[in-house]
Amino acid sequence: MLNSSPFSAMLHSISQVEAICRRAKPHLRSLTYCVTTEHTKEHYAFQLYTNFLIATICQEVLQKAARSDNNLDQVEILTTARRALISAAESFLCLHRLSIIPLRTWSALHCGIGTALLLGMLAQLNDSEDVVSLLRALVDVLPDSRTSPDLASLSLQHQRALHVLKMRRQGTSNLDKTSERSRPLSPATRGDGTVDHDVNVPDSGTMDGLGGSWYTEK
Repeated sequence: MLNSSPFSAMLHSISQVEAICRRAKPHLRSLTYCVTTEHTKEHYAFQLYTNFLIATICQEVLQKAARSDNNLDQVEILTTARRALISAAESFLCLHRLSIIPLRTWSALHCGIGTALLLGMLAQLNDSEDVVSLLRALVDVLPDSRTSPDLASLSLQHQRALHVLKMRRQGTSNLDKTSERSRPLSPATRGDGTVDHDVNVPDSGTMDGLGGSWYTEK
């Protein structure tokens, strides 16, 4: 089980992100203050990035929750992760309806892929219909790494993660676990070979231990 120190550090980091969000411009915090389309796009982009950041902070708890008892701090972090992932996924989908930015911008697509992988972990822990439906919708709009030439600039880790997500969504159960297991996407490697040490996305290989049933219609 994780000790209390990582929990305290996670909760402190989350509170710091939330404090920054409270100081953001009104239209970034609430749709009520969005008076232009650009404001709305900025709102959803801000919500995508900040909520994905919060979810990433909670990643270790999501990965270990199924294998350990949940103390009060862990329950609080899991609740925060669930809220952040739902918000990040909804923001990605809303931004996708307004713009091509989510599928053409490295950072937005990175957050979309990472959100889908973490939602998969969450769906495995809590198979609620809202989480499962949101996961399906998110995976459906993500591009196919095998057929989209625009994705050639993505790292191999990102391309493998996309492939795993698409295969799970299609209900494929006979994945080659060896070939599909990617290295962790942290630090994240861009397609041009540069490395972003400040971005963290779960390893798509962690999906190997999860059932694929929650990707397909029941």
